[in-house]
Amino acid sequence: KEENILCDLLYASVKDVQLLIDHLKMREQVIVDFSTLNQQAVYRILDFMSGAIYALDGSIQQITKNIFLFAPQGVTITIPPQIRG
Repeated sequence: KEENILCDLLYASVKDVQLLIDHLKMREQVIVDFSTLNQQAVYRILDFMSGAIYALDGSIQQITKNIFLFAPQGVTITIPPQIRG
């Protein structure tokens, strides 16, 4: 069953990774803005989130250079072209 769910934009920090993954475990999409983080922190969070997405059979979509959408299994990601950066 496909679901279409709206979600809030979150400004991530390394300490928020567990919270972000908890949202995915509850089958909630997460949009994360990495624009305030240094590159090392972004890579670290993406590593954790990628592992969680793999374990939960979800998906990742880059929306703009610094904004990513993480979705649990069964959620289709469609980003309109006018939103992509």
